[in-house]
Amino acid sequence: MGPRSLGGRPWGLGAAWLLVASGLFASQPPIGPAAGARAGGAGAAAAGAAAEGESKEGETAVANPEAAAEAAAGEEEAVWHPFTWSKPHLKFTVLGGALVRYDIFNNFDFDERIDDSDAEVMEQLRLGFELDVHEQLRLHLELQESREQDSRVQLAPDDDGTEVRRASATLYNLGPISVTAGRQDLSFGAGHIIDPYDFRVLDTHFDAGRVDGTFGDVEATIYYARPVDQLPDPNSGSEHIEFFGLHAGWTVLPELQAELLYLHYRDDREEFGGIPAEVEEDPPVLAPSTLDLDLVGLRLSGKVLDELVFDVEAAGQFGDFGPNALGSFAVWSKLGYNFRGVFAEPYVGAEYNYSTGDADPGDRDTNTWVSLFPSISNYSFYTLSNLRETVFTLILTPLESLELEVDYRLLRLNERRDALYDEDFKFYLSDPTGNSGTDLGQELDFNATYTLFEHLDFEAAYAKLYSGQFPKGVTGDDAGPFYGYVQARIKF
Repeated sequence: MGPRSLGGRPWGLGAAWLLVASGLFASQPPIGPAAGARAGGAGAAAAGAAAEGESKEGETAVANPEAAAEAAAGEEEAVWHPFTWSKPHLKFTVLGGALVRYDIFNNFDFDERIDDSDAEVMEQLRLGFELDVHEQLRLHLELQESREQDSRVQLAPDDDGTEVRRASATLYNLGPISVTAGRQDLSFGAGHIIDPYDFRVLDTHFDAGRVDGTFGDVEATIYYARPVDQLPDPNSGSEHIEFFGLHAGWTVLPELQAELLYLHYRDDREEFGGIPAEVEEDPPVLAPSTLDLDLVGLRLSGKVLDELVFDVEAAGQFGDFGPNALGSFAVWSKLGYNFRGVFAEPYVGAEYNYSTGDADPGDRDTNTWVSLFPSISNYSFYTLSNLRETVFTLILTPLESLELEVDYRLLRLNERRDALYDEDFKFYLSDPTGNSGTDLGQELDFNATYTLFEHLDFEAAYAKLYSGQFPKGVTGDDAGPFYGYVQARIKF
């Protein structure tokens, strides 16, 4: 199959982007350091055209007050732009990026007898503009166009070509607050609950309004949002989902940050989610049709003696899931150490992630953790619902521009009669009898990132899940999924 635009139309951004990018390497800065440690999985922060890596020392939970307006406006982290035009009280900046990725994957259904193998070339262009007026108003517009080649599965409906990824206006320097309205990215904490998940060529962004404020040592955000998801499911549009909430962060000690998150979430899709029905249950258990929940979360992160980093986040959900009462919780924990002053400066880390499942899917209570908009594993073998995940990570930087990462994951279901869920909270592997046990398997992830210039990098990754007793018992086959990719990315 030849090249195909996601919208079935020629590239609308290509010519404009080439004009902008033609001067990109005219005065390229020296080679910079490789991307930092990504505790969420190999390459988790380096895939999107504008995504940035998390540092090995641990991501700071609370931004400094001077950066609050820039964060609210969706300011790119890159500090060098080849195209900026400034006059008194007026500044115009051009931002952009391009991504080309070759993917190969198979056995995502854990059954080798069913051919679901695929290979594809995925391409993405982004072109953005920022206009700052009178030091109080910023206008941000970003266009994105994506296409895939040689794929057996089309990723977007035919009427999706060039999309408006970001279109927002920010009023800042309004005393301690700033106000942003329009299409934008939202991300809080470590991204376990709300994050754009920029790895996909078609990511999730939000039509939202937010007010950010800095009050002494506390930074707070209140927001209302609807997701804009360009995936082909016609039942996944923003008209079905809305949420609002509060996020606050503050420094407890010089090396300890705390964050508090509350949100109210409603999803009224007619066929959202589902739970495995009890065998021969009377009366039969109906799959939930709406989700109405409140979520409260707390995160503590920091470092000890400069090199020992930690990050712990816990959250609980309560509300209604169709006719059922919902009560669930999840915990994410990470501990790592940076060995400075030795060859390759190794980073060694361990994680334990836990989410509740439903021990009795046939009753009127749902105890399975519902993943909302998390930054999940790039490989999408599963999402953290009804799951226990133990992760060991080793990251090496043998060259200033080269980073190597290996992750080992030990995976277990939390409740054997519940299910393994995909990112839309739909179960695709389940055994209501519980006879298949809880052993999902073991996973190995490998990732290499090479930064040629500050704004040009290359990445390769491979992941393989070795099936345990649970998928073998459900499918009757021991084939585990695998996924690999190579990509090149340029951004400015």
